Amino acid sequence: MDENDGTPSPPPPTSSESENGNGGDNDGWSQLVSNNRRGMIFDATPELLIMEILRRRVQGSLHRVSFSVLCYFRECHSQNFFELPEYYRRRANLYFCRRIRVATAPAAGGEEVTPAGWRITEGPTAFDNNYGHGRYATYQRISSRVIVSEYRFFPQPPNGEIALYRILAREF
Repeated sequence: MDENDGTPSPPPPTSSESENGNGGDNDGWSQLVSNNRRGMIFDATPELLIMEILRRRVQGSLHRVSFSVLCYFRECHSQNFFELPEYYRRRANLYFCRRIRVATAPAAGGEEVTPAGWRITEGPTAFDNNYGHGRYATYQRISSRVIVSEYRFFPQPPNGEIALYRILAREF
């Protein structure tokens, strides 16, 4: 039960359910529970749990790692993604990527570049916690109309900006 509103909390993923997400153990879920018990200043949602599991697996030279993870997500029909209360379980395709950024040339001014063929719609700040803050955004690939959601951490690790993407819809 959730102590705040009396609703049942979702059970932790089992070893078979979490196949690629956390190597078949429940360490990530245990950490989530531990964080909640310690009263940390952020709401440790399943989205954050998955990001932390995958974030630890990213190596400095690794540019793209894809995972298929059975997990809890909140339905997303609007920009109020992290305000929606409904959880449901499903398999989601997660892409933990290094974002494409401008080289450190002075002419670029350090501006961020949207990958060619994509357009971005920035959403509101998704969460504010002891890791910094993140932003929810939607990317649409114009040629194939692939829509993905993005959860970004700010500030980023020293080896470059990392983002977690989830494909929401495809239309070819």
